[in-house]
Amino acid sequence: SVLMTPTVGSGNLSTLTGLCIFLGTIAYFALFQTSSEDTALNTKRGLFFVSVSFLYIAMIHTRNGPFIRPHPIFWRLVLSLSMLYELILIFTLFQHGDDVRRLLVYIDRNWVPSRGEDYS
Repeated sequence: SVLMTPTVGSGNLSTLTGLCIFLGTIAYFALFQTSSEDTALNTKRGLFFVSVSFLYIAMIHTRNGPFIRPHPIFWRLVLSLSMLYELILIFTLFQHGDDVRRLLVYIDRNWVPSRGEDYS
């Protein structure tokens, strides 16, 4: 009979190490950083960690693509970034134009919104 023993595959140990570092970082920022009363800062910090969480989970669970150089995890990150970008575009699709302009000014205070200029 074949004895069923758990084996550590080529990616499992690095996945667990990455998970521990990731959870430790989130726990540090969530528990030990001083809480701010600034809603804008809290929102930016929350959206940043949501994005990083999505990228980490997507890099771990997506399959390898046809590219192997420089490393498959790099191409998983590129795929994950494109998925995150698509989700942001879908979110903005359902927002009013003025709200999107305010959001862009909120993200980059130096950005000057254009008001219906025709470039064609």
